Amino acid sequence: MPKRIYLTTANNLTILDYTLDMSSADAWFSNAEDDMEAAELMHDSEKFSQAAFLYQQTAEKALKAVLINKNAGAPRSHDCFILAKKADAPQHVKDAANSLTPYYVRTRYPDSEALTLDKTEIDKVRSDCEEVLEWTRNNF
Repeated sequence: MPKRIYLTTANNLTILDYTLDMSSADAWFSNAEDDMEAAELMHDSEKFSQAAFLYQQTAEKALKAVLINKNAGAPRSHDCFILAKKADAPQHVKDAANSLTPYYVRTRYPDSEALTLDKTEIDKVRSDCEEVLEWTRNNF
């Protein structure tokens, strides 16, 4: 059982983090589900940039779990499209994964392309993440 750590932000939002053995598919998928939970907290708090990053991380980690489970290894890449392609995901999942990839950089670095998300845009990011996550759950 992984060690559970609780982090509380200034806004009293509790985010779960785990110390995991990242060599196992189960650990990767568990971490993806934790990121999804944290993304939903950020979404509900209208912290859309942080939510977008966590939705991207959810998809990335879930896809890596599928690859590890298939003994295909988890490439050191943040490109969800490449991961979905390597996992033999159907086109609609690859499309959803592709739309999530830019949020890895755009939400983290102040000198990257400016990112301002409104409710409509973040709901699309969430929907794409849910599509990838649903496929990974069914193929894990």
